[in-house]
Amino acid sequence: VVTGGDVKDGNFTTADAESKDLLVVSESIGSGDIVNIKGAAVPFLHMEAFGWDKMGWQPGGNRGWTDPLTGVIDITNARHTILSSAGLSAGSLDWFTVDSLQATYIKKYNLTPGSKVLAEKNDSLVISWAMEQGTIQADGNPAPSRIVTVPLPGYGSYPESVLTAEGWTFFDAAVAWLVATPEDFIGSAALIASNDTLSAGFDGALYDRLISLGYDVQVVTGTDVKEGAFTTADAESKDLLVVSESIGSGDIVNIKGAAVPILHMEA
Repeated sequence: VVTGGDVKDGNFTTADAESKDLLVVSESIGSGDIVNIKGAAVPFLHMEAFGWDKMGWQPGGNRGWTDPLTGVIDITNARHTILSSAGLSAGSLDWFTVDSLQATYIKKYNLTPGSKVLAEKNDSLVISWAMEQGTIQADGNPAPSRIVTVPLPGYGSYPESVLTAEGWTFFDAAVAWLVATPEDFIGSAALIASNDTLSAGFDGALYDRLISLGYDVQVVTGTDVKEGAFTTADAESKDLLVVSESIGSGDIVNIKGAAVPILHMEA
């Protein structure tokens, strides 16, 4: 157990952080408490929204506290390994067993390209997102490791039972994704499609098939490639690229020449 003061005072350093397999950062810390370990190459499970810009992950501003959640959050229709592993689909999810708790958020339009929305409130307030290693952060640097944020407030003290069983399943799936190693999968794949909900053509079926084959799948949009959120280096970090026919014909020219096997459907 490390306090925000330990990090601020240099008693827990970047080297200490990188000696761990996972950092779990509570919302109870101050938003700037851990800036001394910004850039640490270790997976983060993070809950302090007002610190996301200070860590370089997201732009500043456009964040705050939701109204009381009445115990419910909204799972998005994005396709992501965390949601698949937790057995969650789009729609309302019982999250807290009490009605009074709030969550911190960032507005959807302010998210760094390449961030994947996992849960939201009122269609515009993002309360949980994930970022793949290598994604270009708001500060212009590639994410040194995977990042997941979850809405667990730290302004009081709560027993484990205040988070529902479904909520803990979500948490467990997030941890599993963060600490996954290549040995856990047959390989890594990126599925490049027109949108991250995989609503076009066979995109959803392709995702499910890759998961069933044992791949660690990252969903990438054609826009991600066009805007540089998914680069040649990102492509070459994968064992396989699967490119859907749903993208525009010129969407992925920025990764032309990438040294990675490509299963391509856009003639």
